[in-house]
Amino acid sequence: MTKVSGKNHLVIIAALAVGLSACATKGTDRFDQNRVISTYFAELRGVENVELSSNVPVGIAWGAAEGAVEGADEGAGGFLAGMVIGGIIGGIFTAIFEGSNDAYEYTLHHATKGPFKVIQKEKVSTDTGCVEVREGAKVTLKSVPLSFCSA
Repeated sequence: MTKVSGKNHLVIIAALAVGLSACATKGTDRFDQNRVISTYFAELRGVENVELSSNVPVGIAWGAAEGAVEGADEGAGGFLAGMVIGGIIGGIFTAIFEGSNDAYEYTLHHATKGPFKVIQKEKVSTDTGCVEVREGAKVTLKSVPLSFCSA
């Protein structure tokens, strides 16, 4: 039986994570099960670009810690090399899974709920001035004709 080394261990975990993420489907969100899903219309009052926080520093720290543990058997050189390589790999994979940090903050108004904001990565057309708000496990916005908001 072949023993998996520390560096190969990280590569195998990363490959499995990437491979399994490719199996995801676009069906109904699993987290919407057994939840009340509300749909209503809101007037779009404004939109601005925002930058989401990133977990890359955490990914670097976890990768460095894993690399240090895996490289500890090889002495000080292996320990340091494991930390550096693990930190780089942890940071890169975290950045890949997060994607862009660019998002949009939508300022909305509903007749009975009043003003509120939604932040999401997806850009919604602001041409109509009205959006459908779907609240389930997460909130999504979809542009709809203005007549939906004035009814």
